[in-house]
Amino acid sequence: MSKRKAPGWAGIPEGAALSLGLYILLQCLLALLTVQDMLDPAAALRLQIGSAALAALCGGVLSAHGTGMGALPAAMAGAACFAVLIVLGGLLICDGLVWSTRGIALLAAALAGGLAAGLLCGRRGGKRRKKPAARTGRARSRV
Repeated sequence: MSKRKAPGWAGIPEGAALSLGLYILLQCLLALLTVQDMLDPAAALRLQIGSAALAALCGGVLSAHGTGMGALPAAMAGAACFAVLIVLGGLLICDGLVWSTRGIALLAAALAGGLAAGLLCGRRGGKRRKKPAARTGRARSRV
C-alpha cells in the first residue's frame, strides 16, 4: 500500500491538542499545590499565565515541525487554535465569558508562546556556505 501524503496543515491540530493537554495537566498541578498550601494564591495567577505560554510553546514546536508550511505561521496557527480551545473551554465551564485583564493576559501568553516557538524553530542551524565569486574578465584558454 502506498502512503498518502498528509496535507500541509496536518500538524496544527496535533500541536493544539498537545498544548491543551499540557495546559490542563499543569493547571491540575497548580490547583493541587494551591490546595495543599504550598503555593500562594497570588502567585498562582502568574504561574497559570506561565503555564499557558509553556504549553503553547511546546505545541507550537510540534506544529512547526509537523507541517509543510513555514515555522512561524504553523506555530502561530497552533497557538491560535489553543487560544480558541481555552475560550471554548471557558464557555463550556462557565455560563459566559468575562473579559478581564487576567483572561486577556492568559490569551496573550498563549499567543506569545506560539510566537516564541515559531521564532525558535524558524532558525536554520549549521554553517552557511559562501557562493563562489563570479569571474570577471576574459576567459583564459589553455593551450
